[in-house]
Amino acid sequence: MKLTALALMTLISCMVFGQTAKPAAKPATAAEVASEPGGKTAPDRRKLIEFYEREMIEAERKHNWEAIARRLAPDFLEVAGDGKAYSKEQVAAYFPDVRLNKYTISEMEVRRVAANVGVVTYRVEVDATFQGQPIPGAARVSSVWVRQNGAWLMRFHQATPIPK
Repeated sequence: MKLTALALMTLISCMVFGQTAKPAAKPATAAEVASEPGGKTAPDRRKLIEFYEREMIEAERKHNWEAIARRLAPDFLEVAGDGKAYSKEQVAAYFPDVRLNKYTISEMEVRRVAANVGVVTYRVEVDATFQGQPIPGAARVSSVWVRQNGAWLMRFHQATPIPK
């Protein structure tokens, strides 16, 4: 179960490059990062995907499931550190039991796979709890983002624990 909690936390802790979680003085808006489709300039999809990853970690820090759920595709799938696959609904069921205290993300890369698909990879170290029990650890994480019906959504996520 601890591996599942680590994976659940990394699902939502996909944001800041190598910084401890703390709110930004003035968070950027998607429009400031890159214009949305239909705007005057074409968006840099990698920066936009990175922005949405950052948005999700801020929602995790605030323990705001609704904000996270808006960015998960209806057919979202996570392969957690315990080797099991979890749907959006299953992740939602565990979410109340997870508390992210501190995290550090490094080695983040966003790769464009197709016009409407991007893959994010990074390393994360976390200090968190699941059902009140501490679960510090590190993982290698990947997320697949797709543009569906005009919105960027996370469709797949995987966290592989890194042994000490």
